[in-house]
Amino acid sequence: MPSTRVGPKQLQLKAAPATPTDLIAVDCWVQTIVLANTGGTARQVVILDKATSPNTIVHDLVAANDTVVFNFNEPVYFEGGINSTGAHAELKQTITGTSKDS
Repeated sequence: MPSTRVGPKQLQLKAAPATPTDLIAVDCWVQTIVLANTGGTARQVVILDKATSPNTIVHDLVAANDTVVFNFNEPVYFEGGINSTGAHAELKQTITGTSKDS
């Protein structure tokens, strides 16, 4: 695991992609993930790291017009970055943490 962290910055705020998409392509440490579904239908989202054998960090179904917050006690290391799959543009993700310079 890398030994240095670069100052806190918001890593991503965008619609969840319908196909697997790299949200960030460098090692990072995530403190909080917020999933907000502004639509009228429940939506599924999967968030993984980009390790050689990817680790699923979040696999959740977000109810219609609901928000789910994952606030980790200790930052979670995402080797190689973050990959995400959602189901609709109405599902928004906010991921907060620190990352290496790209």
